[in-house]
Amino acid sequence: VPGHYIESIQVFADMYVELQAVAQIVGLQQPVKVKVSILDRGGVVATKQGINNRVKLNVKNAKLWSPSSPFLYDLDIQLLEAKDKVLDQISSYAGFRTVGKACDKDGNWQFTLNGKPLFQLGPLDQGWWPGSFLLPPSDEAIVWEMNFLKEAGFNMIRKHKKVEPRRYYYHADRIGFVIWQDQTSGGS
Repeated sequence: VPGHYIESIQVFADMYVELQAVAQIVGLQQPVKVKVSILDRGGVVATKQGINNRVKLNVKNAKLWSPSSPFLYDLDIQLLEAKDKVLDQISSYAGFRTVGKACDKDGNWQFTLNGKPLFQLGPLDQGWWPGSFLLPPSDEAIVWEMNFLKEAGFNMIRKHKKVEPRRYYYHADRIGFVIWQDQTSGGS
């Protein structure tokens, strides 16, 4: 990597079609410019530059992410010098969505996705794979299992006391799964 680079990026995209990107930059002490472009199938739908590693932008008529319509936007993030020369560039993705809760007329709490109740149906997945025990043996195996679960009518997967490789969560976003991630407890 160059001397000045984007170490990591945090992206927050919500149902109100606002995207916030916060970049962690290595090698520069002065304020820097970060340019974020949002793409829909290769076409730029929004772009904006920000100072001090933080950019906020909106997408008009954005497609919201849901298990039945798992639409993801591509992101192009650039670190720019004073004269807009590109010092570093990374790619990522985002789905516009907001998870919440709402109380129905009978006083029962329900999960919501993008402001609407979402009945979540899915298995408790302990992530055990014959031959490799806790790790999926390949990227293809993750996709095969998720496609099988999708065809069976599930829209959620509850991960049982296990954190999967990052590719697992990418495929869940791409294929259309809400993930319930158990938190392990170390005691008091």
